[in-house]
Amino acid sequence: MSRSAVVAHGDLPPPIEQAREWGTYVDPLSHDVRYRAALALFDGWGDAAEPIYFAILRRHPKYDAALEREGRDTWRSARRPGGITWKTLRGLARAGGWRPDPNAPCPPRPTPAELARQQAERQARAEAEAAKKQARRAAAALDARQRLAAAAPADPAHPYLVRKGVEPSADLRQESGALLVPVAGPNGALRGLQVITADGGKKFSRDTAAAGALWWARVPAADHACKLFIVEGVATGLTVAAAIADAAVAVAFSAGNVPAVAAALRERWPDADIVLALDADEAGRAAAAKAIAADPRVRARFPVFAARAARHG
Repeated sequence: MSRSAVVAHGDLPPPIEQAREWGTYVDPLSHDVRYRAALALFDGWGDAAEPIYFAILRRHPKYDAALEREGRDTWRSARRPGGITWKTLRGLARAGGWRPDPNAPCPPRPTPAELARQQAERQARAEAEAAKKQARRAAAALDARQRLAAAAPADPAHPYLVRKGVEPSADLRQESGALLVPVAGPNGALRGLQVITADGGKKFSRDTAAAGALWWARVPAADHACKLFIVEGVATGLTVAAAIADAAVAVAFSAGNVPAVAAALRERWPDADIVLALDADEAGRAAAAKAIAADPRVRARFPVFAARAARHG
């Protein structure tokens, strides 16, 4: 059990040596603990704390290349604000058995100049990360535009479309056997791509900002009261669009993204009749409940097959 002092003043983190000691007490077995440790380390000490995070990871008894890759992904995600501060690392260390030494001499309180310097360093890190994030997203949008321009129109005989029994819309493209779905913000700005392989595998292109994004299986005809369906996946979107000739259909890509899309569409079309056609599973019902709690005018349907229920919704 450690007997060192906690060297911190207010909301400022202690020196990185303290973080290094705390890291030795963090449980490496729990994915959730490792993730929270990564966010806490980056919040307090930025990229200088990356070796501390990987030292935690490498104490895992089954550490291998896969866990190393997971660690790289986790550390990249730690750059995104997550509501976790450096103090979480202290809590994780306490849970692992660390205790401060009440008799250890307390270091001198930082001077106003030192406090200002530390604050400025944290602000600079945050601004630099925000700039990098913006650049990555701009690059993702540019890459998406270039790939869409170079790709061929989607083949109606593509195995995914045939298996789902749907016809491609005009803006679906095909690249080396994979479908390219434009991913846009509610304002229409292209953000990236969803790539769908022949076997139905789906992934977003690198650095696509998928949160709150959508794809229109059918765009709204005019800026007035209309019916707007929101669905989870591309195939369901195409099916509903084919079945309901007078309705716009937005694809949110996942149940978890539905509430954000519903809120954005309500802001854009305040008088629209918004209907959620979601899977009747736990994720779909939770998404519907959240969207309706935020906007009671939203209606939800849980069809066995979305188009069939849409005809009655």
